[in-house]
Amino acid sequence: MATEVPVGAKILAVLSFIGAAFSLLGGAIILITTGTGAIGFLEEYPISPTGAVAIGIGLLGLAVLNVFVGRGLWLGQNWARLFLIITQGIGAIFNIWSLLQGDLGVLTSLTINILILWYLWLNESIRAAFTENE
Repeated sequence: MATEVPVGAKILAVLSFIGAAFSLLGGAIILITTGTGAIGFLEEYPISPTGAVAIGIGLLGLAVLNVFVGRGLWLGQNWARLFLIITQGIGAIFNIWSLLQGDLGVLTSLTINILILWYLWLNESIRAAFTENE
């Protein structure tokens, strides 16, 4: 019998869906406006229209990935939990590196990384719920 997915995991799933929506919106805006000259960041940053298209396609891919991860978390699939553990761990490493370089602006991001890692990796109830749903 499958265990009910904890509320915290469902919240992370909803946040993943919200991230997917923003990635989809950003990617679509970049792809739609790149050829028109209406996109402002091309004037501000040295990037070619081809680079902008690559960023737009990358954001669309990120949106698809976020939908799959969100769905996996919502359904209690352990691969989604492991995927987030790995990506949050990588994010924490980069944030620690930035912190060592003197960038105090990453403290909030590092705190979020650590809280998500603790919740998904070390919290016994979430581990039990996700491994029972395999």
